[in-house]
Amino acid sequence: MSHIFTRVIFTLCCVLALTGCNTAFKGSPPSLAERTASKPIITQFDGRLLVIEPTRRWQASIHWQANLHEGYARLTHAASSYIIEIQWLEENIRMRSNQNPHWQAISKHKLIDLGIILPPQMLAAILHHQIPSVFQSQGKQTWQGKFNGSLVRFMWKNNMRQLNITDITHGRTAMLKMNP
Repeated sequence: MSHIFTRVIFTLCCVLALTGCNTAFKGSPPSLAERTASKPIITQFDGRLLVIEPTRRWQASIHWQANLHEGYARLTHAASSYIIEIQWLEENIRMRSNQNPHWQAISKHKLIDLGIILPPQMLAAILHHQIPSVFQSQGKQTWQGKFNGSLVRFMWKNNMRQLNITDITHGRTAMLKMNP
C-alpha cells in the first residue's frame, strides 16, 4: 500500500505546486495587491485528492497549512487510512507516517526519488503566487510546462476550488478539490 501512497504524495505535490499559479509575467510583474485581488494567497485548506492513472485510481484527504518559511501537510489515504505528515522549516524537511511514527529528516533529493517533484517549500511559495517561470499560459485558466522532465498541464475550475492536473509524460491525472 505504501507504493500507492507514494504516488499519491507525488501527485499531491504536483497539484499543490501548480495551485495558485498565474500566467508568466511580461514586462514588470504586477504588485502583490494586483496578483491577489482575483486569486487569494492560499495558506490553509482541507480537501480531497483524486488520482487517476492508466491502471489505478485512489483518493486521499489533505490538510495543508504553510507560509513562506514553514508548513505542514497531512495526507490520509481514504481506503486504508494510511497517513503521511510532512513538516518543514526553511530548507529542513521532516516526514512521518502512521506506520513509522518517528519524525525523520528527508532531503529534497530523497523526495524526488520518492516521486515528489517539488519540495514543499516551493509549493508554499507557489500558493503565495511566486511561481516557476517554466509554466506558460495555454488559454483561459490553463497552463503547461516542462518541469523535472515531465510535461505538465493544469486547469482551474469552479472559481479556483478545483484544480485538474495532467502529467502528460507519465499518463497521470489528479483532481484537487478544496473545501470552501
